Amino acid sequence: MNTTTATTIPTSAAVSTQHL
Repeated sequence: MNTTTATTIPTSAAVSTQHL
């Protein structure tokens, strides 16, 4: 679970950057 959360956080940031 910890790994998934740690991966989800940076992934969301990357998606937000690409979305912008």
